Amino acid sequence: MKLVVGLGNPGKKYQNNRHNLGFMVIDRLVNKRGLDFRDDADLMAIWAKDSEAVFVKPTTFMNDSGNSVQAVAKFFKIDHKDVLVVYDELDIEFGNIKLSFNGNSAGHHGIDSMIECLASTEFGRLRIGIGKPKVGDGAGHVLDDFLPEEKDELDKVLDKSVGAVESYVTDGIAATMNRFN
Repeated sequence: MKLVVGLGNPGKKYQNNRHNLGFMVIDRLVNKRGLDFRDDADLMAIWAKDSEAVFVKPTTFMNDSGNSVQAVAKFFKIDHKDVLVVYDELDIEFGNIKLSFNGNSAGHHGIDSMIECLASTEFGRLRIGIGKPKVGDGAGHVLDDFLPEEKDELDKVLDKSVGAVESYVTDGIAATMNRFN
C-alpha cells in the first residue's frame, strides 16, 4: 500500500494558489479513479483509498502537514518509504516536474514538517515547478493564483503529474524517476 500526499492549504481563499498544486493533483487523481473523499478529523485529512494507495489532502495548513501524514501512515500501517509527497517548487521552472527520494527540504516548510513528523528524509517527492517570481518574494508568489498564461498550461501540468503519481503507485519510485525525470 502506498500513501500519496498532496500538499496545500485548506479553504476557498487558497484554493487556486500555486501552493495548492499538491491538492489539485490529488483532486484530479481521485476523480480519475472514481473514488470519493472522506473527511476525517482524527487523521486531520481528507482522504480516498483504493486497493493500491491512500490519497491524502491534509486539513492542517501546509507548515503542519506532517502531523496529518504521520497520523494517516500510522492508521493505515504505511512505512515512510512508501510515501510520495506532491508539492509546488519555486526552484523548478513552471510546467516541469521532478521526482526524487530522500534529501533535505530545500526550505519548503511543508517538507520540513514531513521530515520532523516522519522522523526520516526517506520518502518520495514529486516537485511541480512554479518558477520564481519576476518581482517580489517567493512567499507572496506561492500564495498567488496562477497567471492567465499559466492557467492555459495548468491542465497539461496536472495531467503529467497525475501520470507520474500513477506510475509511482504501480511501478515504484525508481522506475517512475527513470520515466519522468
